[in-house]
Amino acid sequence: MDLQRFNQQAGQPPCAYPVSWQVNGVTLDARKTVTFRQNDRGQLTPLP
Repeated sequence: MDLQRFNQQAGQPPCAYPVSWQVNGVTLDARKTVTFRQNDRGQLTPLP
């Protein structure tokens, strides 16, 4: 998943999530701002 493209389509600022969802098994919700690093396999890894 291209996170920037997803955010543009959703009309959300980068790293802002309107609902809870999962990326690579990590649950995100609207109360948290999560920064991602993309590895060489295209996987998104949440940074602490």
